[in-house]
Amino acid sequence: TRPDIAFAVQSLGKHLQGSNEEHWIAAKRVLRYLKGTRDVGIRYTGNSTGSFTLVGFADADYAGDKDNRRSTSGYTFTLSHGDDVNTIDWKAKQQDVVALSSAESELISACSATQSAVYIRQLLTDLGFKQDEPTVIMEDNQACIAMSNNPITHKRTKHIDIRYHFVREKAESKEVELVYIPTQHQLADILTKPLSNIRLAMIRNRMMGYKS
Repeated sequence: TRPDIAFAVQSLGKHLQGSNEEHWIAAKRVLRYLKGTRDVGIRYTGNSTGSFTLVGFADADYAGDKDNRRSTSGYTFTLSHGDDVNTIDWKAKQQDVVALSSAESELISACSATQSAVYIRQLLTDLGFKQDEPTVIMEDNQACIAMSNNPITHKRTKHIDIRYHFVREKAESKEVELVYIPTQHQLADILTKPLSNIRLAMIRNRMMGYKS
């Protein structure tokens, strides 16, 4: 219920074996943050029409781990109607391959988001809320969007396993659509890197249903 600490928790989780004083200080910082925001939780709003749209946000840092230079993927999904945003799914996870560019790291993240989108769309269909249009996944990297729409396999992306081209297949079948969003509006930014207090609070409030 706290997507605002997902990045910090996954970062600390990598050091359960062989942690040191630096990690202990970081863990205590997370606990102090939770103590100061103990009344914060996800708020959900109702909808008299019974209609809503599944929208995703996918992001990645680039080579952020100084030990292995792997990037971190982050995505979140909301059920939206009007200005109301109901966050229903999110994930922050270190990627399992080393990306050679920021576009590649973003494409890997977009693949994870696409897999989640396909699952959630089927779940909503089973519940009687079929999504008639492709699920939009907001992405702030133009090169990543171009790669997902390009039917030509570039030599520089061959080292990425074929599963990452799953995105292109689902885009062609109209299940998802990657759409550009400026970085300042990218909700998944909170899941991939440390943020300033102001930006953290802004994204947290938006994701968790607190209107400013």
